[in-house]
Parts: sequence; C-alpha cells; structure tokens
Amino acid sequence: MELRFKIFGNHNVIVKGENIMKYLARLLVFVILFLPVAVSAEIQTIVCEGTYNMGDGETPTVAESRALLNAKRIAVEQAGTYVESYSKVKNFQLTADEIKILASGVMEVTVLDKKRTVVGDGFRFWVKIKALVNSDKMDQMAGKVKDKAVIEDYKKIQDAYDRSQKEIEVLKKQLLQAKGDQKKDVEAKITADEKQFQANEWYEKGRKLLGSAQWYGKKEDYDKALEAFTVVIAMDPQYAKAYVYRGDIYLEEKNPEKALSDFQKAWSLCSEKCRKDNEYLLYCPFGNVAKQIAAKGDAENNKKYYYKAIEILMQYLGYYDKYFTDKFACNYYYPLAYAYVKTEQWRKANEFSTKALKEGIYDQNRKRHVLLIRGVSYQKLGDNRNAISDYQEACNLGNEAGCKAARSLRGQ
Repeated sequence: MELRFKIFGNHNVIVKGENIMKYLARLLVFVILFLPVAVSAEIQTIVCEGTYNMGDGETPTVAESRALLNAKRIAVEQAGTYVESYSKVKNFQLTADEIKILASGVMEVTVLDKKRTVVGDGFRFWVKIKALVNSDKMDQMAGKVKDKAVIEDYKKIQDAYDRSQKEIEVLKKQLLQAKGDQKKDVEAKITADEKQFQANEWYEKGRKLLGSAQWYGKKEDYDKALEAFTVVIAMDPQYAKAYVYRGDIYLEEKNPEKALSDFQKAWSLCSEKCRKDNEYLLYCPFGNVAKQIAAKGDAENNKKYYYKAIEILMQYLGYYDKYFTDKFACNYYYPLAYAYVKTEQWRKANEFSTKALKEGIYDQNRKRHVLLIRGVSYQKLGDNRNAISDYQEACNLGNEAGCKAARSLRGQ
C-alpha cells in the first residue's frame, strides 16, 4: 500500500507501508503548529456606494473624486464599528477619533464599478467600492494613531473636505443666479475650490503612503509619497505641511540640504500660532537636519559641516527654548554640544552638554556621549576635577573612552 502526495507545485512525495502512519502523524503536527499562523489574520470586506451631482463649472474628474470620497466615508463608518469591537478585545483603549483614523489607515480600497448618468441639466456620478480591513494591520498601527500630529492631521484634512463640500454647493447655487462678470467670478471660485480639493486628495494620499513606509516598513512607498507631496506643492505652493513631510522623506534619503530647504519654507509659511501648535513638526526637523549635516563633517573630516549645523540650530534655538515643552524628545542641545566640541569651542560645548543632561536623556548611549563631550570641554577649560567626574560616569555607563580618559587624568 502506498500514498502519493503532491506538494509545493509539482514535487511528489510517496509514502509506503508502515511509514504511512508515521507520515500522517507528522503531517498532523505540522498542521496544528502552522495552520493557526496562516489563518490568524481577520479580513473584513465592506462594499458601499457613493454619489455626487455635478453642476455647471465643475469638472468630471473632481466630481468623480467627490463621489469616491462619499463612498470612502461610508466605508470608514462601517469599518469603525469593526475596529471598535476589535480594539476592545485587544484592549487598545482608543478614542472615537483614533478609531476613525485607524479604520481609514488600514482600509485597502478598490473601485468595483463607476458610472455617470444624466440628471436634469447635469450629471450624477456613482461609484461602488470594496474596502478590505485587515486585523494584522490594526495590530501594527494601533499605537501610531495616538500620535498627536497624526490625529490633528486627520481632523484637519476631514474638516477641509467638509468645507469644500459645503462651499461647492453654495457656489453652484450662486452660479445659477449669476450673469456676466459675476458668473466668471463664481466659476473662478469653483475652479479654485476644485484645485484645493485635489491638493487635499494628494496630501492625504502622501500621508498614507508615508505612514505605510514608516509603520509597515514599506520603503518603496517613500518614493510614491515624495511624488504625492510634490504634486501638492505644485497645486498649492502655500501648503506648509506638504513641505514638512517632503522634507522628512529627503531626510530618510540622507539629503539634508533639500530637507532644510523644505523645512525653512514650511517655517516661513507658518504663523506664530501655527508654530506653537505644531512644535514636533516644525522644531524637530531642524535638529534632525543638523545631525545629518554634522555626520557629513565626520565622514569628510570637514569642519564646515559642523559650523553649518551650529548655524541651523542657533537660528531656531530661541523659538525652541521658548515653546518646546518636551526637549528630551527633540534635543537641540546635544547636536549643538557635539558641533561645538568638534569646532573646539569649549565653553559653548560645556554649556550645551550641561543643558542636554539637565533636560534628561533617556538613551543611555547618547547620555554616555554627552558626558564624554562635557568631560572633554571641562578638561580643555582646565577643570580636571569635573572632567574626571564626567569621564568616570560615562565609564560607569559602559563607555570605554571615558574609562581611559578618567585613568589618564588621574595619572594611572
């Protein structure tokens, strides 16, 4: 007696006689161990429709996009019910806004069908979509939706869509009554509203692609997100956050010069209130740019990069000191101390390494490094007692250079 199995395409396995029971037993163990992994993810399928009536002055492309937006919003509401239930089982403890963000972020939308029909003197656009909600993606993204910047971004883009939908309805009614130059003015406003709507669409697309790259490890999505934000900027050169996120992608690509240009543009477009309300978006990037530029100084053994890093950080330090409330999360003091010690400006290196330590550094490796920087500055300033103290503390935290420096100053 024999059993014949076909596995992995065209490969055959033949089991004969007394080996049949042993093979089946092993197969059962394999199924028990690995089948749960294969079926652990739950995928919910949502099918829904959206419509939009296009009026005079509007374009079919944007009208179809508005119909799609309406369908997506219905899908998010339905997905939110599932996400809320799933989050309770997993004890994610999400707010209503966070549930909507999570539902929107994990949905994979496919257009199943679309058509336009004549309604009165205009057209009605109809779109049917399928949205897949993957529980595995919820597990990965649940912690990210609590990010303050993510929440604010989602709410602002939805508010922008709401304003656009309301404004376009008002403009369509005005156009029906308008004549002559007044009609041209209303048509121009409709065109401007559509352009802004499209810019918001591309911005939302860019944010999702950037999130996919950062949260799910899809590195190829960085290029797509870069393209999306570039389109936004072409449509609306005043769109400050598009510059911020494009700058983030340039940093990911190790291009701090282009990143700096985008961050400076975003800063110039932002009001004083905007700067206060977006501290993480607007303050941290300059610190990150400075670190990458300083790294070029290390790689090329060229002090001009350290001076450039100092120039960038000092330009925004006053705002950072005044408004930024969580300095250990985005520390200007550490890169300043590093650049100053590299340019042999010992008092400045000592000042900013002391500030960095005072604000608190959770990363032990960085704390060791800051202690070493301050130790060097103390030594160069002739304060060997404090230099030894810092070197020894760095040594106690595992920094061998600190150990050697402490022994050397003690004459050991």
